[in-house]
Amino acid sequence: MVTPFFRTVILFCVLLLGTTTGVLAQAEQTSSPSVDSALIERTIVEAKWRYVYTMHVGSKTIIHEAGKEYDFYLYFRYDYTAEEFLNGRYERKAWALAGDQIFYPFRNVNVFRVTQAGRQNLALEFTQPNSKGAYQYHFVRVTDEDAPFIKPVNQLPTVLVEGITKQKRKRRRLKGDEIAGVKKNRRWWPFRKRKESDKAPNAKREKRQKEKEERRVSRQGVAAVDMMIELTGGGFFGGIDPVMRDYTVIKSGGRLVKEFKSVQTELRRTATDLDVEEYNSLAEFIENKGFFDLDRVYDCSSEACVNRKRLKPTPIPLRIAVSNGKRKKVVNIAIWGQDNRGIRYVDYPQELEDVIQAVLKVSNGAEYSFAKK
Repeated sequence: MVTPFFRTVILFCVLLLGTTTGVLAQAEQTSSPSVDSALIERTIVEAKWRYVYTMHVGSKTIIHEAGKEYDFYLYFRYDYTAEEFLNGRYERKAWALAGDQIFYPFRNVNVFRVTQAGRQNLALEFTQPNSKGAYQYHFVRVTDEDAPFIKPVNQLPTVLVEGITKQKRKRRRLKGDEIAGVKKNRRWWPFRKRKESDKAPNAKREKRQKEKEERRVSRQGVAAVDMMIELTGGGFFGGIDPVMRDYTVIKSGGRLVKEFKSVQTELRRTATDLDVEEYNSLAEFIENKGFFDLDRVYDCSSEACVNRKRLKPTPIPLRIAVSNGKRKKVVNIAIWGQDNRGIRYVDYPQELEDVIQAVLKVSNGAEYSFAKK
């Protein structure tokens, strides 16, 4: 027979378990995983996609399907031009990627969010001002033969690398796997293979390695710290010559690489070496500003900010990533800075703004004071 005390304990445990499950489910729904923009770009670029259906996200209802009367294909190219084939009509447009948002004009929608990017499936989510909820365009990957796009004669065939690497094949051969294939030593001539110690040193390789080591040490003998800084996005997509790619990376040791591309300008890539002392001062400045303690995402907290995302020129999210060998922090700002009306829509710390301005001025060759502010 169950006593009243044990009955109370059992009831309390059931209520506690239900509350914990609800909190965990809510946390799982509200939390969003970190976005790898480079992974999305590698997945969707140079792949042909065929439209399948449109789904309303809230109700999970398919409101439109492809058929004989609606035939739509999409092709994102490496040169940031997108080719689309809609019901026999061919058109070429420009596209850009920032985080999980892709800037591509289609049917009165300029910005889509990539919710699914796999080897065979692609989902682009969007919202419209005159409708409630979000919608998703779903695509499937097709081969070059099934796509209506005409490949130039001098273009090499598309290769999808998903094979077994040489190291995996060797491990399988040692384990006796039957798919390992050929023998370990396929050389039929009797000459032995030279050892690494017998080979003559490569003068060019040694010279490059020596120059690389010299760049990491200043004239006073101070070694460069280990910190990598990446900055991409920011600003607004619009104007006479909209910017499609603005990417800056400062590698460990002070190697600065910048990539810039607009609608009317081809992709330009420049590389140079920062002064070791300036690079170390920038790394110390970022540490002192508490960058690694900042939040991961700074998004809209007002209705005016949400409405500004739908207006033109379209704001491009800014992403800055810093890693020092032990820790890595990626911070995303939905709308960085002020628009043409001088309004700042997203509230983020001044320390983050100081770090962004320091990286921009150092990468552009301007002198920046790293004194404590």
